Amino acid sequence: MKKKSKVKYWPATLIDFEDERIKVSTLDQLREIIGGPIELVPCRDASKVLIVDENGRNKELCGNFRASVVAGRFIVGPAVLLSRTAFDAICCN
Repeated sequence: MKKKSKVKYWPATLIDFEDERIKVSTLDQLREIIGGPIELVPCRDASKVLIVDENGRNKELCGNFRASVVAGRFIVGPAVLLSRTAFDAICCN
């Protein structure tokens, strides 16, 4: 008999760094926010990038509804939304 999977959604953990009051300047800060190694996920809006936990599925993190809508695919765990320009600036530091 097949087990029915219950998807649990992560509560509102899409952090949008377009908010000028919030500053992230290093990849280490992003890793700390995400809680592990980062993975870049393209967004429907090509000028943005979503940063998620690369091992989120293996850690069995809950689904992130807001991030899933932004990415157009199922996302788990916390996520950070950045403009590609901002992410490039962080990577070049």
